[in-house]
Amino acid sequence: MVAWAVRCAAHFSSRCYIESMRREFGLLILMSVVLGLFPSGFLTGCRQNQLERESITRIPNNPPVPGTLVVVARLAEAPGNFPDNDHYDYAYILKYRLEFVYRGDYQDEFLLVGHYNPRIPRKALRGAITEKAGGNVIDYQVGDLHYLVLNPLQQVYEDAVEDEFYLENRPRFWASWADLYIPPADNGTTVLPATSDSQP
Repeated sequence: MVAWAVRCAAHFSSRCYIESMRREFGLLILMSVVLGLFPSGFLTGCRQNQLERESITRIPNNPPVPGTLVVVARLAEAPGNFPDNDHYDYAYILKYRLEFVYRGDYQDEFLLVGHYNPRIPRKALRGAITEKAGGNVIDYQVGDLHYLVLNPLQQVYEDAVEDEFYLENRPRFWASWADLYIPPADNGTTVLPATSDSQP
């Protein structure tokens, strides 16, 4: 009887200890979240999934910034992986299929466009570069339509350029402005026509 009582006491004592540890661990997790004590990058995926992809549904009558070429184009190729920004800033060349030209003259089917630090949403850019790179694009997904205000790359940007299309003999443009563009569902066309005051 004594041995049985000792075993029962040990059993209930172990259960109490486990439950106590569970409560303490849960409290530790809660406090870590509240105080921001988790390592950098923890829950990053959750935060990224909560980012809303802001877009425009109509083409502005006038470009928000000066540009020699204003177009809507579909992102066709984004080769490789964007380097991180731990050591340097850069422009990354992406390939677009031209959909519509609103200002300027461009005859080729494809464009090569440099985006500044594409791992960073455009609205999160800081410093002097914000005078050269605006818009609402937060990521670069092949197939997306972008409203682009473009200028010759070498006239705007002189630092590091990542260019996987170095064998292609096409001009390189700098995206002075880039918006995600989603045409209205009832528009009946892929891209809205240019308005009268958005012509050259």
